[in-house]
Amino acid sequence: MSEVTATLQPKTGTLAVNSTPPGARVLLDGAAAGLSPVVLENITADNHTVMLEKDGYITAARQVTIAVGQVSAVEVFLDPVPVSTTRADGLAPAMAGAFCVVLLGIAYGRCRTR
Repeated sequence: MSEVTATLQPKTGTLAVNSTPPGARVLLDGAAAGLSPVVLENITADNHTVMLEKDGYITAARQVTIAVGQVSAVEVFLDPVPVSTTRADGLAPAMAGAFCVVLLGIAYGRCRTR
């Protein structure tokens, strides 16, 4: 009988994630993986989804292929959430000075009396 010796190599690679602005939450295949910039080691060689989330910015997703023994880099520029103007925004100037509270027959605030 003969003995066989084998050295198994892990089938993993490394993922480097950077974002502008920094400090985005990084999710790898839906699991929290840290804040950008971050280097993730021992990632299974395969296709993965990287998501970046940051308050005030639109969530971004990227597909990345991790190769055995290689470093794959992902650079993401996050777009700010657009500021929308709604009809309610236009009411604030129109209602300026319209504050009036009547409690037990006594008027408080800016009330017009005739």
